[in-house]
Amino acid sequence: MGSYAVIAETSEVLVELLRDRIGRRTDVIDVDRREIALASPNNIDEDADVRLSLYLYSVGKNDVMNTRTREYDSEAETTQEPPLALDLHYLLTAYPAGGNGDLTPETFDQHRLLGLAIQTLNDNGVLTGEEFGGTKFDTDVSITFQTETTEEVMDIWFNAVGEKPYHLSAAYTVGPILVDSRIEEEIPPVEGRDMGYEDSEEEGARQETRSVDS
Repeated sequence: MGSYAVIAETSEVLVELLRDRIGRRTDVIDVDRREIALASPNNIDEDADVRLSLYLYSVGKNDVMNTRTREYDSEAETTQEPPLALDLHYLLTAYPAGGNGDLTPETFDQHRLLGLAIQTLNDNGVLTGEEFGGTKFDTDVSITFQTETTEEVMDIWFNAVGEKPYHLSAAYTVGPILVDSRIEEEIPPVEGRDMGYEDSEEEGARQETRSVDS
């Protein structure tokens, strides 16, 4: 899998991973799968049902993987430009559950939910793409917790979200994601080369004839 849709497919796998793994747990706070969403915090109102959001805020080039050369297909006799390797940068945000007006329990639940999501991603830190019936990625994809400072996370929030009140968040990098190239070239057939053996033999025969005549 490396089509133009691979970014969307990766996001879908991540959200389904959180929904599935958290939904299986019986020893944690109750979270409905519909309360876990792929969405910008800017689009989540205070009265929304979302309690955990995953937001793709940036896409960057993976310099380690972008050193690959053209790929050769011997059967089709073609070469193809190497895929573009990307890193996807996500913001994981937990929201307090609305309800009874007592902010302390709601904030505790917010902290628990973010911790639960971080634990889930840490325990499932490598994706193959085949999770939940998907198509296999071209390479294993790592989920990496980013150790940004509070100031850096706040900068991500306000650059991506704007002036909405900040909610407790963690930053992740997911990659490498490979986007296949559609540039493909045929390899021309190798033609036989004249090694000049006949010319050499003819020249030798002419030299022998001249020697006899003289």
